[in-house]
Amino acid sequence: MDTRHGHGSIVGEPSLHVLSPSLTFGAVSTTTRSGLRNLVEIRELIEVGVVGKLAGALTDQALDRLAELCDEMTHSGLDPDADREFHRVLYAGADNPLIGQLVDVFWDAYRAAQAVLDPPGRGDTAETVARHRLIVDALRAGDADVARTAMHDHFAEIKKRLDDSSPDDRRRR
Repeated sequence: MDTRHGHGSIVGEPSLHVLSPSLTFGAVSTTTRSGLRNLVEIRELIEVGVVGKLAGALTDQALDRLAELCDEMTHSGLDPDADREFHRVLYAGADNPLIGQLVDVFWDAYRAAQAVLDPPGRGDTAETVARHRLIVDALRAGDADVARTAMHDHFAEIKKRLDDSSPDDRRRR
């Protein structure tokens, strides 16, 4: 709600982008990677839960764009902008616009915190793109279970990379 002098209170489109600074601070402010792990865990819960609902529901145009973004990630060595756009296109097909906004806010925080991660190696890049392709294939086939499993595996890979990036951090847990 926005209060404007002379106009009263106006209810506008909800925006979750006001959460971004707090999430970013929470993700990068700890000496361990627990803040970033927490962020990835929340993203996983949301994205695994939603992706199954999108199976068989996305337009051919959206599915083709997702496949194109997989190609872009392959050719660019996993360009984070292409990866982010993949998730934007994916959740633009959800019937709840807050899902896409929330995932986008998480991306802002994750991107700011990503500096603490080791960059993905060539094998990691190929595996990440392959996981994205599995998601697209499952969505195109209308297979909600495979889509959820592929998304879960995608996040398992992210969490493994996060754990592998900090041997000292693992000893503190």
